[in-house]
Amino acid sequence: MSSSSAPLLEVRQLCKSFPTPGRGKKKLDVLKGINLTINEGEIIGLVGESGSGKSTFGECIGGLQSAPENSVFFRGKDITQLTKHEYKEYRRSVQFIFQDPAETLNPRMTVAQIIEEPMLAAKIGYKPKDRLQRIAQLMGDVGLNTSLMHSRPARLSGGQCQRVAIARALAVKPALLICDEAVSALDLSVQANILNLLLDLQQAYKVSQLFISHDLHVVQYLAKKVAVIHQGLIVEEGSSRDVLQHPQHAYTRSLVSSSL
Repeated sequence: MSSSSAPLLEVRQLCKSFPTPGRGKKKLDVLKGINLTINEGEIIGLVGESGSGKSTFGECIGGLQSAPENSVFFRGKDITQLTKHEYKEYRRSVQFIFQDPAETLNPRMTVAQIIEEPMLAAKIGYKPKDRLQRIAQLMGDVGLNTSLMHSRPARLSGGQCQRVAIARALAVKPALLICDEAVSALDLSVQANILNLLLDLQQAYKVSQLFISHDLHVVQYLAKKVAVIHQGLIVEEGSSRDVLQHPQHAYTRSLVSSSL
């Protein structure tokens, strides 16, 4: 889409407001001017408490919410100025992994159908045999036995469902995964397995990740770089070690203290 020298995704002064019901023309300012850069192959943690704006931020940069002009740039291009073909490529290149996998998987579809669905939409693998081989490869890459290929989500554990969701996201060969509280609904032992899987996939697929979480320990384990969001603003940013072990902002210090 543009020069390879450009960051994968660059956010400049991103603001987002929503109408407030029953208050006339007043709006709720959720994002108040966020700057953030995500490079190719990079994992960045975005940490903040509930209501801080972190999920809205993820939705804006991933195309689930509209973003103002000149605020979100994908490979050097303003996403509001993309052609129809470029926008389709951008939406394919940015995939989401959400908190509760059971709510994001169609209960009527098999594992194979769930993983295949985005491939069909993106026209990846024209022959059924090719798609089946890719489905089997993806299942292996996320730690799922191919014997589960014809199972439905109700027969899977929470960890297995999240692995299916990850395989589905990877099926269209994305450049960026937005992981929105991707392990918070899982048991602690399962959380660790999924975090290790995300680290392995970052190496194997060279896929960038924005890992959104309220859990400082999870973010520190996964990401080398972290940004702290508070009331719609990034108040601190830097290496995970520096930010979380030597916090400078009062809000970051309060998060660190409450996690001890």
